[in-house]
Parts: sequence; C-alpha cells; structure tokens
Amino acid sequence: MKLEHFIRKNRNSFDDCEPENEHFKRFENKLYKNKPSRNYFKVYITAASITAISLLTTIMLYIMPMRTNSPNGENNTTQHNLADEYLETENYYNRIIKNKIEVLKNIQCQNKNFQISDFMAEVKEFDKIDAALKKELEKSGKNERIISAIIETHRKKIEILDRMIQITKQHC
Repeated sequence: MKLEHFIRKNRNSFDDCEPENEHFKRFENKLYKNKPSRNYFKVYITAASITAISLLTTIMLYIMPMRTNSPNGENNTTQHNLADEYLETENYYNRIIKNKIEVLKNIQCQNKNFQISDFMAEVKEFDKIDAALKKELEKSGKNERIISAIIETHRKKIEILDRMIQITKQHC
C-alpha cells in the first residue's frame, strides 16, 4: 500500500520521460522482421500428394481383385479395338502432360524458398504408379478397368500439373 500511495503521489515525476519518436519505428521494423514466413508451397504439395496417392491406391485395390485374363477367340476383335483406342488416348494424354511439364520447367522463379524440383518429384510419383498400372495391364490382358484406371491417373496428373503451374505462377 505504501508503494502504491507513493507512486500515485509522485506520478508526474514518473511520467515525464517519453520514448523517442524513432523508438516506435524501430520496434515496428523488428516486429515485422521476426514474423515467421509460412511456406504454403509445401502445404499444397503435401495435399496434392496425399490426394493423388489415396486416389491411386483406391483404384489399385479396386482393380487387383477383379483381374482376369483375356479370353482367346471371339472377343479378340474387341480386345484389339480396345487396345487401339487405349493407345490413342494414352498418346493424347502424354502429349498434354509433356506440354504442362515443359510449361512448369520454363517458369522463371525468383523466390528462393520455392523449389520447382519438388513438383518434379511429385510427377515422378505419378510415373511410378502409371508404370505399376501398365504392368498390371500386361498381366491382365487389356482389362478395361485397368485401362480406365490408367486414363484416370493421366487425368489426375494433368489436374495436379495445372494446379502446380497455378501455384508456381502465384509464388514466383
């Protein structure tokens, strides 16, 4: 109580010193300088990776139990037409994917915290999944479900490449 009474009685003598005008500017600069930067790039990559891997794992689990060998004989013509359509479709998607990868590689990024090589690692994951599906397709004798899964993989890869290009343009 005595201290509080002393402070109240002598308040004017305590309040006579104001900080310099530059004090607040220095404080504000330090406050903003120490603000941690968030790396949203890694968040987007992680989300895209989890989505892609989950989708492709689900497709693989759905297709693997239904694997059948193609019959010889009457259905051979249908298998041939299916193979031609599959090759044409795959070539179409591969051209689109190749173009999008080139666009992504050609983006000049000035942001040192942003690594386009992380995106390329993501693309390689899709390539591994695609290779596994193609091996399964060879074993199954051109199973329509596996072909659909491969085409869906290509579509998802294109969607993710589009998203990667969009994110790269935003952050570079």
